[in-house]
Amino acid sequence: PHYQSLMDHYRMETASNNVLVRLRQAKQMSMDERKNIGVELTANQVQLVSVDPGTRQLTSLEEPFTFDPRLAFDSASSIGLLTNLSEQQYLFFDYRGFLQTNPAGSAGTIAIKGNQTSQLVMVNIEAGTANMVISWP
Repeated sequence: PHYQSLMDHYRMETASNNVLVRLRQAKQMSMDERKNIGVELTANQVQLVSVDPGTRQLTSLEEPFTFDPRLAFDSASSIGLLTNLSEQQYLFFDYRGFLQTNPAGSAGTIAIKGNQTSQLVMVNIEAGTANMVISWP
């Protein structure tokens, strides 16, 4: 049981770190390239995308990172995302590095939950600065 708990923690840590890395990378790329760069989120995947400002059409910039199938984004997320993962969900940073979301919002939490445990890990995004950190509630 202790080993299984440790493995669940490791999987969640890996997934949250991948989300955090892609969010930070999108923010930096948006400022460097002066265009909208985002992070698309699906049930258990995350990937960098380019966002067309007029149509909001997404163009993949990389292969998606797929989480372990025992993990998924959770409805405890407060960023206005992830309520219906059958729809396209993404966050993006504009050319100034300011966070934009679909649907509208500016900050909050992306929660990842293990299917075999009630444990959550949160990727917190601050309003304004879009500073991002991982926390374990």
